[in-house]
This record gives sequence, C-alpha cells and structure tokens, in this order.
Amino acid sequence: MSRREPLFHWPSWPQLGYAIGLGLLQTAWFAAIYGGANWFTAQREFRVRVHFEFERDMPLVPELVIAYLSLNPLLWLAPFILRTRRELEAFSISLACATAIAGVGFLLFPAEAIFPPARSSDLGGWQAFFNLVEHLALQHNYLPSLHVAFATICALTYSQRASGPARLMLGLWWSAIVVSTLLIHQHYIMDVVTGLGLGWAMVRLVYRRLQRQAGDMSEQIILPNPSSDPEPPV
Repeated sequence: MSRREPLFHWPSWPQLGYAIGLGLLQTAWFAAIYGGANWFTAQREFRVRVHFEFERDMPLVPELVIAYLSLNPLLWLAPFILRTRRELEAFSISLACATAIAGVGFLLFPAEAIFPPARSSDLGGWQAFFNLVEHLALQHNYLPSLHVAFATICALTYSQRASGPARLMLGLWWSAIVVSTLLIHQHYIMDVVTGLGLGWAMVRLVYRRLQRQAGDMSEQIILPNPSSDPEPPV
C-alpha cells in the first residue's frame, strides 16, 4: 500500500509568489462584489426577511469570534496544501465564482440584522475582535453566507489530500466556523444552508471539473502511426 503524502508542504518561492498573486486578485474581486452589493443595498429600502422568528433567541457566544476570524488563516493555507499551480488556479476560480453568485444573492435578498448591537459588558475582552468583524462583514450581505461557502470550499478541497486525522481536524475547524456565524449573530440559518450548498456546488462543478480537465490534458500522448513502416536503418 502506497504511503499517503503529508497534508502540508513547503512550496517553492515561485509557487508561493504565484499563490499570493492569485490571492490578491481574489481579494480585489471579493472587495468589489461584496462591498458593491452592500453599497447598492444601502441605497434602497427594499428588504427581504431571511430569518426565522426563533432565531431572535439565539444565544451570543463571544468566544466563537476567534473561530469566525479563523477563516482567513484557513484560506491562507492553500499554497501549503495544494501542490500544483493548476490546483491553486482551480481553488481561486472556485472562490471567485462563489463570490459572484453570492453577490447576486445579496442583491436579490437584501436583509437587515435582527440582533441589537452587543453591549460591551456582554463582550468583555472580545470587544476588539467584534469591532473587526463588524468592519469586515458590513451590514446587508447575508444570503448566502460567503463565510460558510469559503470554509466549505477549503474543507472539501484540502480534505482530498488529507488522511483520516487531518480530515477530522479540517472537519472540526469547518464546523467551528459554521457554528460561529450563528452564535456571534453574523448570519441566519438560511444563510448558512445556502452557503453550504454554494460551497459544495463550487467544489463539485468548478474545482473538480477543472482538475479533471487538467488530468485529461496531461494524459494526452502522441502515439506513432502503426500503419507507417519505420525507415530502414542506413
């Protein structure tokens, strides 16, 4: 039985630089779509209810803000897990497609927060982290949850190279991020469900399809024509 290669590796400097370049492009694309959708929604009064009434009683768990913010380190692991440029490109394209589709959702289903601002006495030492979340998450982009979609893309993509313990670690990390979106009052259940579906679809329809196409191209071999006789030796 062949030994599975380790989950993590150190990329070459050109590979790391290429990954950083893709990341910067994705960041710019995300900022344009996410920020643009939020700005557009702020200009109009139309809103859609995307929450259930019982979600108003959802508890606030400030400690989970760390799990919420850990999405960024999870994304940054890509060049240390994905080995080839083709994998990194497929990963980035999956994130970009998820961002574009979510942007349409934000415009079609603009929503408002139902939770009152958390009091400093409730947040304790986590106040600074919540301030950062409020700065990054903006006010109107709820359905689908890009936070959940990105976490799902990472977990499903990375797990293809993971052993059993590593997959468990990724599953727990992913679960903590998903739960945190609800328990720090950043998303609703419908946001999470649609975010899960979006992330799964991007891995299935974008990432894996691009990987299969790359594999098909690498397996194309030019074979000699069996009907042609070889030239006699001189």
